[in-house]
Amino acid sequence: MTTIAFLGDLGSGKTTMCTRMTILTKLLHPEKKIYCNYLLKNYPYEDLDLMKLYLDENPDNKNIIVVADEVYTMMDSRVSTSYRNRIESYFITMTRKAKADFYLTMQYEKFTDCRLAPFVHVKYIMENIPIRKTIMIGDTKYTYIKPHPYMFKVTVFDDRNSYMPMSKEFYFNGSRWFSEFDTNQYIKPPRDIIQQIEINQMKKEVQYHNLKEKLNDIKNKEIGKNKTEIANKRK
Repeated sequence: MTTIAFLGDLGSGKTTMCTRMTILTKLLHPEKKIYCNYLLKNYPYEDLDLMKLYLDENPDNKNIIVVADEVYTMMDSRVSTSYRNRIESYFITMTRKAKADFYLTMQYEKFTDCRLAPFVHVKYIMENIPIRKTIMIGDTKYTYIKPHPYMFKVTVFDDRNSYMPMSKEFYFNGSRWFSEFDTNQYIKPPRDIIQQIEINQMKKEVQYHNLKEKLNDIKNKEIGKNKTEIANKRK
C-alpha cells in the first residue's frame, strides 16, 4: 500500500523501473490484480481509469496494483480544478483503503496536479549514464556523448519515516525488463477526455460551417445589391 514515483527525463528508464516494480510486486502477491495504462506483454492486466476505479464499488477493485505511466496525462496540473482531477486525487489519498500499490512515472512534478505530491513519499530519480563514442570521418576523429542503451543511475528517496529519511544510489540494468512492455507506446489520456476533445472539435467544425454560410449569404446579398444598383443606373 505504497505510492512510488519514478521521475526522470525522456529515456531515463522510468517506465522500465516501474515495470520491474510492478512485476516483482505481482510475483510476491499473485492475488493482486494489475490496472495499467500501457501494454504489459507477459502479465494480465486491466486498462487503467483512475476515476472509474474509484467510483466503482466492485469488491474486486481492492488489493490491486495501479500503474500510471506519464501520470500527468490523467492529472494535468493545468486542469487541477476539473472534476476528473478531484476524483482521482481522492483515490490517491485512499490507497490504503483500496489496499493499492500505486506506481507512477512523470518527467516533471510540476506537470502533475499539486494534490498528488504530498502523498508520494518514495521517489526513484532515474538518470541516463553517458558513454563516449568515437567515429572517424576521413582522417579526422570525432567524439560524441550518447546515453547507455540499458544501464541507468538510480537515486532513491524515502521519507515515510520523517525522523529518519533515507536515500541511496545504485545502477540499474534495464535489459532484463525491456521485453516485458512496449517502450514506444503512446500514453493516451482517459477515454472521456478524448471524447470531450472530439466533441469540442465537432462543435468548432459546426460553428465554422455556420459562419462560412453566413459570410456566403452576406457576400451573395452584396453581389445582388451591386447588380441591382448597376441595372438601375443603366436605366
